[in-house]
Amino acid sequence: MHLLYNNVVFLGFVVSADGVQVDEEKVAAIRDWPSPKTVGEVRSFHGLAGFYRRFVKDFSTIAAPMTEIIKKEVGFKWEKAQEEAFQTLKDRLTNAPVLMLPDFLKTFEIECDASGIGIGAVLMQDKKPIAYFSEKLGGATLNYPTYDKELYALVRALQTWQHYLWPKEFVIHTDHESLKHFKGQQKLNKRHARWAEFIETFPYVIKYKKGKDNVVADALSRRHLAYENSKIYKERTKAFHDRKIIPKNFAPNDQVLLFNLRLKLFPGKLRSRWSGPFRIKEVRPYGAVVLWDPMGGDFTVNRQRLKPYLASTTIPQETTLALGDPPDP
Repeated sequence: MHLLYNNVVFLGFVVSADGVQVDEEKVAAIRDWPSPKTVGEVRSFHGLAGFYRRFVKDFSTIAAPMTEIIKKEVGFKWEKAQEEAFQTLKDRLTNAPVLMLPDFLKTFEIECDASGIGIGAVLMQDKKPIAYFSEKLGGATLNYPTYDKELYALVRALQTWQHYLWPKEFVIHTDHESLKHFKGQQKLNKRHARWAEFIETFPYVIKYKKGKDNVVADALSRRHLAYENSKIYKERTKAFHDRKIIPKNFAPNDQVLLFNLRLKLFPGKLRSRWSGPFRIKEVRPYGAVVLWDPMGGDFTVNRQRLKPYLASTTIPQETTLALGDPPDP
């Protein structure tokens, strides 16, 4: 016998053919929740509401006045701003939209936004929401200029939904020029370079919204070219880090000294950091060198920990120096 259901409750969500929505029992608990009187009650409400944050656009920004009073240095102060945030969240959650189930045969779309204290994004298909993302800014990110906050919103959205966005091409909707300006820069600071490397690994197309949609397909957004740009950037980064590596060529039977700051074979705080000489047994690919152990056997080290032993191994014959009076001038 087969039982067919129009919907099913799964992990706190109601899943149906229409999509995903909040469990009605949880909605009732949120709707009837009284205004918190202690920090613990604020945490409890925020924990339940936060479980459904994917249904609420700009959740973190709305909840910011409440999360602020959880901090020890601030203390519990339930004032007008906290009550408004509390009631707004209750209203948004009890009237939360039905989120569409993702269809991987359709194109995903992303819209991002940034405010003074938070960032947000929505993942869509056919202009219908699949999930919302929001994050309260703090520390260094709170002091980002507007331009950087908008880019940071995109980076965090891509990090959150990357499992949806690979490998099929998707659309980024934006109503500002920050991304366009960002891609046109010739020189990037470290933060922008790090973001550029990450963003350009995605197969995206940008659509700028100016009154009516103005589609601007950026050449770098195509998957194969994005991959090539990412590959080039990684090669440049590797070259930058490898510039201090000194090429070292060794051969079997060469004598070398070993830098042994952490090597346990040679105890003693007052010893030189260079020990040896050791004789090379074998030179392997990718920087590995096998040394003969004077105590027996052998061990393997990275060639960057070695340097040539330049002292002569030949002991000169004994000579005698006269210690008498110097000769007359």
